[in-house]
Amino acid sequence: MSRSFKTQFEAKGDATNGRRLSELGVGEWGTPQLKSLLELALDGGPEIDDYQMDLVRPDIETRKLVLNAQKVAFEGDQKNRVLLTITDTTEIVLASRRNDELLRAKDDLLRERKILLEEMQHRIANSLQIIASILMMKARSVQSAETRTHLEDAHERVMSIATIQQYLRIGVEDVEICPYLIKLCASLGASMIQKSRLISLRVEADNVTINSRDAVSLGLVVTELVINALKHAFPDNRTGKIVVSYRQTEAGWTLAVEDDGVGMPATPAKSGLGSSLVAALAGQLSAEVVKTEIPVGLRVSVVHTGTGHPHSVASSES
Repeated sequence: MSRSFKTQFEAKGDATNGRRLSELGVGEWGTPQLKSLLELALDGGPEIDDYQMDLVRPDIETRKLVLNAQKVAFEGDQKNRVLLTITDTTEIVLASRRNDELLRAKDDLLRERKILLEEMQHRIANSLQIIASILMMKARSVQSAETRTHLEDAHERVMSIATIQQYLRIGVEDVEICPYLIKLCASLGASMIQKSRLISLRVEADNVTINSRDAVSLGLVVTELVINALKHAFPDNRTGKIVVSYRQTEAGWTLAVEDDGVGMPATPAKSGLGSSLVAALAGQLSAEVVKTEIPVGLRVSVVHTGTGHPHSVASSES
């Protein structure tokens, strides 16, 4: 009997030498299962690897064991012998159980967090709808045209936030930018483009994933620029198209809103709330706003210089 066995199972030499395994301790090694395992090995039967058993002893913690038994023979020795290897896996099993318990607890916490966030977002959405309704009621009731314009602008900003909020799980998941922009622009088109106006709104975006915080900022930028194009690029019920694009390369990324409308006015108007908001959002993204006159229309870009990787392109039109 090895020294490690005596140490591990607190068996003294004078109490183990020359004794049967079943006689050790108070008989905890004399289980029928262990006896059958040893007899099978002694008879030269098939090897049974990693046999698991519990070692139950009075007043001592039950141990989890893994047993391997095999017949051995030495040249010139006529006795039949069995080599029994015992591995105490108690700590491993306990550690595995604790790990499983921690993983279950983590999953429970994540589920609770998700439920709380969804409830919070639901309340935010309701609050935004209430605020937007109040602003529109006030806009309809005031006499001053200037005040009405300011209230309508505020209503549009609140509605833009509400539109973006319904497509995001803020702080929980990353966002695939292409389907996100497609859904956002489809919602903008449905709510802001009258059926009588022949204006198309198309998305061309690389298949990249960004964090939800940046997605909120990009969504607000797109909303502001699309609203601005619908307001100013197509006077007198002109037809046209608006293209929202997002491109990412090794040099960085570019978000752009381009229209084929009337372009920039000869006398640029004073920057309004929308332009200030876009500039502020670009600053949060460490990007800059670039306005470019094109042969027909206007292109407004938010450009970020930094690391990135090119991806395949997906597009949609609404």
